[in-house]
Amino acid sequence: MINIQDYISRFKEQYPQAPEPLNLLPQLSDFVQHEITQLDAIYEVKDNVAIHPTAVLEHNVTIKAPAIIGPGCFIGANAYLRQGVILTEQVSIGTGCEIKSSIIGSRTAIAHFNFIGDSLIGAQVNFEAGSHTANHFNERSDKRIFININGDINDSGLLKFGAIVGDHCRIGANAVLSPGTILAPRTIVKRLELVEQVSEDTLINNKHYHKSRAQMIRNYVEGYNQYDIDQMMTDFDPNIVFENIQNGERKMRLVGLHTFRVQAEEAKQYFKERKQTIVSFKDSGNETEIEIDYYAIIGADLPNGMKSGQELRLKGWSVFTFEGEKITRLVDIS
Repeated sequence: MINIQDYISRFKEQYPQAPEPLNLLPQLSDFVQHEITQLDAIYEVKDNVAIHPTAVLEHNVTIKAPAIIGPGCFIGANAYLRQGVILTEQVSIGTGCEIKSSIIGSRTAIAHFNFIGDSLIGAQVNFEAGSHTANHFNERSDKRIFININGDINDSGLLKFGAIVGDHCRIGANAVLSPGTILAPRTIVKRLELVEQVSEDTLINNKHYHKSRAQMIRNYVEGYNQYDIDQMMTDFDPNIVFENIQNGERKMRLVGLHTFRVQAEEAKQYFKERKQTIVSFKDSGNETEIEIDYYAIIGADLPNGMKSGQELRLKGWSVFTFEGEKITRLVDIS
């Protein structure tokens, strides 16, 4: 959908194993971890954070793994980097900035008090003070992020996506790039400007606006992985039926949104970490079955004998039943 070379000319040269941008962004932490294993020995690597010896970090900088800080980079005091970040080379991050799940191109400068999230930023880009890449539509009931490429509007498939900013762009002070912004090289965004390339009004008559089953399922799984119960329930019918089947025996049956929410809130305490990874989709009539790889770290001793801190890995299936754009039944099978 997006040819990254049209925006960031050296991206494929620098990251030849990177997938297409819309697939890369949600798995950026895993990608950064892999890139760390390919670095030269000159990097100092500790707890999955790799820092080149020529990089300069001022006091009180927080870097959460995984991250790569390339040669000649500068990070100002009180900056915060998290959830998969690469600063390529000679990147300048100013005081008080937050960089989340992003790759920043060579010789790019992010001034101070900026937020860059879930974004790919080209080379020699300048963000003036206080400018932001917004990465989530918290104000919209439908939080899907659509992108506009040469007038062609499509669903990105993502609920967290900041921007793709081409080489040599200039972003003025206190400007905001709305979620899903795509800027061609050498674009100039004026100070205080709001860039909104796909408005809600534009979406109403767009042919891609209606949700696909895959999008609703991905939305549910992402909500589950992030412990976001509201997101999990976004596409549920009010009379949702949930069932859990283990070894051919039904262990649980719930009916209705309130009952599901109560159980989901209770289940959160059982896990320190949990992640569902979708392996495959299979459609049949009004049902879609997904195969799941499941990983968790138990957060409390369980009646079945599992202990707090124990890892759990298993394969399973979930079957979603649809009516229109709502999920009416969900069956988890393991």
